Amino acid sequence: SIIAALAPDAMIMPVRAFGDDGSSDTLIIAKAIIWAVDNGAKVINMSFGTVAATKVMQKAITYALDHNVALVASAGNNNTSVAQWPAAFSGVISTAATNLQDVKASFSNYGPTIVMDAPGVNIISAAPGNLYGCMSGTSFSAPIIAGTAALVRSEGVTSVTQPITSGAINIDAQNPAYTGQLGKRVDVRNSVN
Repeated sequence: SIIAALAPDAMIMPVRAFGDDGSSDTLIIAKAIIWAVDNGAKVINMSFGTVAATKVMQKAITYALDHNVALVASAGNNNTSVAQWPAAFSGVISTAATNLQDVKASFSNYGPTIVMDAPGVNIISAAPGNLYGCMSGTSFSAPIIAGTAALVRSEGVTSVTQPITSGAINIDAQNPAYTGQLGKRVDVRNSVN
């Protein structure tokens, strides 16, 4: 996985919060976040989203942040500045997608709540049937940030947002139409130095 490649000493805690058909609801997701926190998660990747903020989700996010868990969420794939949740909650590292030239992916959401961005176009990832495939989306850029957070945590740093954002690269020059709306592009090496 992307996370294992970036932080080989990190332990992956798979938590099922979605059905076989890909559906869920905020109560189930909130319970999954709390369960992960209570069972030792230090970084939670949330490659999902909705356009509605709910109190139950906010409480789960606050619970995780109060327990010093790094939360990373995909910003969405609708090429809009409309906020998506949980990415837009305060304290969550909201992640947009770029191509390998640091240009905003055509589908990636953007806006003032975006904290970071990472490659999210043609990412090799696990696919159903024990296969691998090339996929695109902010759901594939968020794990790069989560993996970086896990690597920073493995260095003994408990608050990962500051090292990740201060080590990141401003890509406004490559994206003049989105100045200040994409966050910064992750730089793994700078995040741990």
